[in-house]
Amino acid sequence: MNPRTTYSAIACTLGLLTASGALLAKPADTGRSLAIEGCSGCHQVIPQQKRPPPVSEGEEGAWTEAPTFRDIANKCLSAADLKAKIVSPHYPMREQLLMPIDVDDLSIYIRSLATRQDCPIR
Repeated sequence: MNPRTTYSAIACTLGLLTASGALLAKPADTGRSLAIEGCSGCHQVIPQQKRPPPVSEGEEGAWTEAPTFRDIANKCLSAADLKAKIVSPHYPMREQLLMPIDVDDLSIYIRSLATRQDCPIR
């Protein structure tokens, strides 16, 4: 076998394995990545993260702290209720433009952070 052909075959195989690994990532892991990328500016999305500063509510002198994802998880919302809050947020949270699968993954990640024993999914 030609060395170039061998290297090409190895590179192609590694590329396919990498791509299939990304497709097979656990929803909570994907949700965590989405949260870090898109939500961490306002919310503390992982326990190790320093809590972001309060956000303006638009009124002069009105500021609010966005809840941590753990606090949200400990409200023990159903998956449907949590998804509804993500896609139809209240002010000052801006509208989220996410694919349905991303909303699913994000809600799975948030619910995985629950520490309350009485939450349906922990």
